[in-house]
Amino acid sequence: ETISEEVEDITSLFKKESESELMEKPGFIKKTSDLLKGASDGKPSDQIYETHPAMDTLGIHYDTATSSSESKPKRNEEQRKTLSKTVDTRDSSQSTTKTSQGPSLSITEMTAKYQASAEFLSHEILGKISPQLSEEYQKGLNLRSGNFTINLKAKGLQEFPKGILKTKCVKYLYLDQNKIKGFKRADLYNLLGLEILSLQDNGLSSFPTEIQLLRNLRILNVSHNQISHIPKEISQLKKIRQLFLNNNYIENFPSGVESLRNLKILSLANNNLKYIPDTLSSLKNLSILNLEYNQLTIFPKVLCFLSKLISLNLTGNLISSLPKEIRELKNLEKLLLDHNKLTFLSVEIFQLLKMQELQLTDNKLEVISHGIENFRKLRILILDKNLLKEIPENISHCVMLECLSLSDNQLTKLPKNIHKLKNLRKFNLNRNNIVRIPEDISHLNNILSLGLSGNIIIDVPIEIKNCKKITKVELSYNKIMYFPIGLCALEYLYYLIINGNYISEIPVDISFSKQLLHLEFNENKLLIFSEHLCSLINLQYLDLSKNQIRTIPSSISNMASLQVLILCCNKFQTFPIQVCTLANLQVLDISENQIQKIPSEICNLKRIQKLNISSNQFIYFPTELCQLQSLKELNMSQKNGRKKSPPYIFSPIPFLGHAIAFGKSPIEFLENAYEKYGPVFSFTMVGKTFTYLLGSDAAALLFNSKNEDLNAEDVYSRLTTPVFGKGVAYDVPNPVFLEQKKMLKSGLNIAHFRQHVSIIENETKEYFQSWGESGEKNLFEALSELIILTASHCLHGKEIRSQLNEKVAQLYADLDGGFSHAAWLLPGWLPLPSFRRRDRAHREIKSIFYKAIQKRRQSEEKIDDILQTLLDSTYKDGHPLTDDEVAGMLIGLLLAGQHTSSTTSAWMGFFLARDKTLQEKCYLEQKAVCGENLPPLTYDQLKDLNLLDRCIKETLRLRPPIMTMMRMAKTPQIVAGYTIPPGHQVCVSPTVNQRLKDSWSERLHFNPDRYLQDNPASGEKFAYVPFGAGRHRCIGENFAYVQIKTIWSTMLRLYEFDLIDGYFPTVNYTTMIHTPENPIIRYKRRSK
Repeated sequence: ETISEEVEDITSLFKKESESELMEKPGFIKKTSDLLKGASDGKPSDQIYETHPAMDTLGIHYDTATSSSESKPKRNEEQRKTLSKTVDTRDSSQSTTKTSQGPSLSITEMTAKYQASAEFLSHEILGKISPQLSEEYQKGLNLRSGNFTINLKAKGLQEFPKGILKTKCVKYLYLDQNKIKGFKRADLYNLLGLEILSLQDNGLSSFPTEIQLLRNLRILNVSHNQISHIPKEISQLKKIRQLFLNNNYIENFPSGVESLRNLKILSLANNNLKYIPDTLSSLKNLSILNLEYNQLTIFPKVLCFLSKLISLNLTGNLISSLPKEIRELKNLEKLLLDHNKLTFLSVEIFQLLKMQELQLTDNKLEVISHGIENFRKLRILILDKNLLKEIPENISHCVMLECLSLSDNQLTKLPKNIHKLKNLRKFNLNRNNIVRIPEDISHLNNILSLGLSGNIIIDVPIEIKNCKKITKVELSYNKIMYFPIGLCALEYLYYLIINGNYISEIPVDISFSKQLLHLEFNENKLLIFSEHLCSLINLQYLDLSKNQIRTIPSSISNMASLQVLILCCNKFQTFPIQVCTLANLQVLDISENQIQKIPSEICNLKRIQKLNISSNQFIYFPTELCQLQSLKELNMSQKNGRKKSPPYIFSPIPFLGHAIAFGKSPIEFLENAYEKYGPVFSFTMVGKTFTYLLGSDAAALLFNSKNEDLNAEDVYSRLTTPVFGKGVAYDVPNPVFLEQKKMLKSGLNIAHFRQHVSIIENETKEYFQSWGESGEKNLFEALSELIILTASHCLHGKEIRSQLNEKVAQLYADLDGGFSHAAWLLPGWLPLPSFRRRDRAHREIKSIFYKAIQKRRQSEEKIDDILQTLLDSTYKDGHPLTDDEVAGMLIGLLLAGQHTSSTTSAWMGFFLARDKTLQEKCYLEQKAVCGENLPPLTYDQLKDLNLLDRCIKETLRLRPPIMTMMRMAKTPQIVAGYTIPPGHQVCVSPTVNQRLKDSWSERLHFNPDRYLQDNPASGEKFAYVPFGAGRHRCIGENFAYVQIKTIWSTMLRLYEFDLIDGYFPTVNYTTMIHTPENPIIRYKRRSK
């Protein structure tokens, strides 16, 4: 009891201090979070919410041994009534805040602060109870007075501890984060008084039927284990009120749970549930239900009859619609349906008049009903990442709304009456198509945070100055040319982020914003560091990178509070000595300039901890840096500084060089060179010097280069011109080629893709009719033929497709044979048989194309296909394409894409055949997305086949069709500390980059789920480039995805595939395209 009183006193002290601190800070949202909020949020969904009879609002738990059990419900009810919801301070914007300083601590920060204090206290208290706990629990604790909590979290336990079983007064037992796999040696008879048992994050695969003995158990948490089955004996736990089963492997709803009539909180997040039984309706007292991230394809109607339900979380399922019965949830206050497949909201949902929070991020909603006006108690509405083009004006009736987030939609304007939402505090409209901010936004008197990044806003109305309480504004990546001076009148504006605009001048008005703490102004058009900025005496963070600043005024010394200064990618030729007057500066980034020396005055930066001077022009190490005793991190890598030649791999073999070793096993050769020489190295083959750029950072040189520096025509024209013909692709100057690509790209649009899906599906079904019920086939040959047929039909038009027969198919094969090592290395005039076949095929195919083109030109019928697109296209100077150019571009479009699609399709078939479980999941996805009867495919359904999409991505990662992308260096190129001289063939290998151990975890494993992460390759921009990147990206990429997904969707519906005696093909390195060796696969038709 003494210990409990100590905790309560200190907890009260924390609360008083926090309240007084927050009262001093304007703009802080004073309402604390509802205790129920965490139970259904996607964050700590397995947290125990009622761990002790008394609970501090900040989560500090303490034991009141003298509390009567009768007072608990009353106390909890009073807490629930006194707590109210808050605006979620999470930001959906993609802007990155570099520091945590601000006008006030957020609720999340406050909670973390006091929870850390509470954890410290709990260790102190535990020490008073048992100073030698780690020894005593092994001997057996025998605590005799009061109701004790035993916390053995993260003690490395491998089995249920026996010692504590002698402690019959234990009521709260925490065994989280251990390695307990079962209850083999547990004697639960000694724990009959236990009320709380938490075993989350162990290795449990099940728990014993003896669990039924714990009749006094009120809370059970077995989240983050490996449990697939819950014993039906759980039905005997009649007093249980909270049950947490998150992050397990449960596929069937636990039988027996429906008998737990006192259950108030049930959480089954992150399992594999596909169905919820009707018996759940017996849980009449259930108020919080969390079923996020399961596999529910329909909204379970039984949930609609849980009359006391307050909070429901169905985030991360596959739900496409809501039932009419949802209107029965009269007490529902919070509904989370993020990351589902909803295309509309049934009108019945707007009958839930107690709704306070509705989250629908990442669905496919195109409209919101006018019934939204019924939500008079709504406080939080999140509709990010949908397809909304407008918001109904009567949203203004939701007068209690505090947080409205509409980012990542297609909105072009704000609702007319938005100014009536007087309680609105957070308003996000990032990444829409908003052109104008209306003047009446000034009536949002309580707005604290405004996000409008990623739109097409030209200016900000002066009336914004009337939003007196605003603390944060984001306006990045718009079309703003003049600094919005209305912002300078906001006395509580602490965070201003206005990156990526066209502002060239900072007005004097900004000097009035002395309260500013954080200012981001990168990627604008500033020519000078404005003296007006130097008036911001409280500014702590300033980012002026990617401008054109050359000098800094001496008055920067007035910015005494500045801690972070980012000046990278400007025009500094000397180190700005004025920066050395900033005594409190901790972080300085002045990388990617032209600085050659560091001044001795840098020693005045007494608090500097991080210094980035990389990519400048240093000749020697600047010894002046040795004076910085506080420095913890120094970056002076010189990717753009003074350079030397790349490491050269010597070969004693003249002329041939490393051609033989490289030809036998190019991937092994490059990976070994990477390990020995680093990301950049050179070697000779057949009299030519090749410099490879491995890794994302090095590869950026090739993908970001201009054609006049790294030229593609000099490398590829000898390959493509004999195949495609003269006057197209790499046989013309780059500006002409870019115009031709633009013409082709205009025909590769979504409207055409929608037509292509049915064409490809029908061609595929017809092709596979000859396969019969089962057998063994060369998968690569079959898919190569099918790719030609489907691509020709979609890209060439019906006239050319109608002429495709075995003879023409052989001509395509002969023409395709022109892409060989011989064609790349040897002169084209040599009388080789493959060259002769290539040239004859080119003439005959062009003859076929000429006839089709002439026929189409003479026809008055206008057919909406790529052939017609090219016939209607003109160059910038107005002259149209010739028949020869049209024919060459059509050949190029077909053959360039044929390699990618046929090779990728074949390799994916073998990956799926090797993993039958994954193959079956892909088949079941077809039914889940398209319908149980598998109707004809549509383009919109293809977009929703996420697993199949991930399988294609992973196939392209491990088996990209083209191993090397090349350019000819025309000017000296600087990369990773080296200078590549003109004449080198500069190369990037997607195959190697996409399996580097520095970038990819489990790099050689086929794991489609790695793409569930935002940055599967450690966030490196050029670690995954199967289709190239930047201006060199393949224009046919989207068509290739449509083609492959349609073909494999059809094939999965028709057949099951198996490896033959476990054989998985090796890579054939003898061809330019890395095809599977001996790609024979076994198939069997699916039973209907």
